Amino acid sequence: MKKDRRLIVQMHFERLLIANYRKSTNDLTVQFDQLTDEKKKNNEKDLEEMDKMVNDLNADVDMAHKQLDTANDDKDGNEAIKQKYQDKLKSVRTELYQVNKDHTKTQLIKGKYEKDIAEIIRFICSANTI
Repeated sequence: MKKDRRLIVQMHFERLLIANYRKSTNDLTVQFDQLTDEKKKNNEKDLEEMDKMVNDLNADVDMAHKQLDTANDDKDGNEAIKQKYQDKLKSVRTELYQVNKDHTKTQLIKGKYEKDIAEIIRFICSANTI
């Protein structure tokens, strides 16, 4: 009789532990979802800002090309002005190259981040089925 009571108490205790575990995993899932949503919004905002920077730099490249063309078209154009525009064009191209390189790195990090999120979600889902 005493043994039966102990088994019943132990069974109830195990059920409570399982219920608490499920509740804590559900709470963690909700917190994780909130954090990932916030992180996604921040990443999207960063990507939009980088796209805007790329567009602005492309506009600067176009302007530098036009100025260089104008300087080249002028028969009496000053070599110093031509060199200035060529230097400006080179620096803008260098900056654009760096921004594009950074943008590519950001895209790769974003892909890895999304892959990690998927793995964590699969882990949490498999833990909830226990």
